[in-house]
Amino acid sequence: MKLLIVNRSVQILVRLEEIFWDTQNSTTVYKAETYDQAIKQLNENLPDVVLLDFGFPAKQLTDLIINIKKVNEKTPVIVLTDRLDNHLQQQCEAQGANYFVDIYYDFEKLPGLIHMIVAGKK
Repeated sequence: MKLLIVNRSVQILVRLEEIFWDTQNSTTVYKAETYDQAIKQLNENLPDVVLLDFGFPAKQLTDLIINIKKVNEKTPVIVLTDRLDNHLQQQCEAQGANYFVDIYYDFEKLPGLIHMIVAGKK
């Protein structure tokens, strides 16, 4: 499985990569810290699942979701959030975000969720 993690925090990128390395050795992890890096990784690597930072500016966040869905409308998008902004969440859902995960309370559950998503796609 190919996983693209888009997050502005280097610490979160490293921790997520560690989690997926420890739990799913068949996972190739691609990382991006910026909008431009994310677009490049998306187009070059065609990920199976995308983890996306809710902390990006609203326009960039929704544009990333739009671009992910243009590349492959079936690619699951999981938005990692540390706060609830109902308006922005609704915008993300309207563009195709599939899941919202609280980065503080559900961080360790991500591998299981992604495994369930990927297993359901097959």
